[in-house]
Amino acid sequence: MEILATWFVLHGAIMLWTGLAAGYFHARAIKTGRNEVAWRVVHSGGSMAGVMLLAMAWPLRFVELPAWAFTTLLWTLIGGSYVLGAGMVIAAVSGERGISPGGGRVNRFVHFLYAAGGIASLLGCTLFVIGVARVLQK
Repeated sequence: MEILATWFVLHGAIMLWTGLAAGYFHARAIKTGRNEVAWRVVHSGGSMAGVMLLAMAWPLRFVELPAWAFTTLLWTLIGGSYVLGAGMVIAAVSGERGISPGGGRVNRFVHFLYAAGGIASLLGCTLFVIGVARVLQK
């Protein structure tokens, strides 16, 4: 269990660092007036993903799941965070929003990353809730 929690701490710290580092680009965007909102999303979203992973490291000891489900929980939450983060950075750099599935190739790719990361994160969080609920049912 400790090794799984350590994976969450490591990747949470990486995501938090990335979000905080994006603050530089957010400040620069404020000064230039270019993609300010997009860089704010990278800054806050990356930081939030890192804090989420760090916060989930400790309660992992209360999750009771089969090994395959625990592995799925781990990689969907960590992987989903990175995929969403990548989408946010590409959106900020390109100026594409990725909110709708249409448009140019970059917009469609950002949309795909948002959808894939969101689905992965939702699946991981669902497994987390199920794992905690199973402990309470005992």
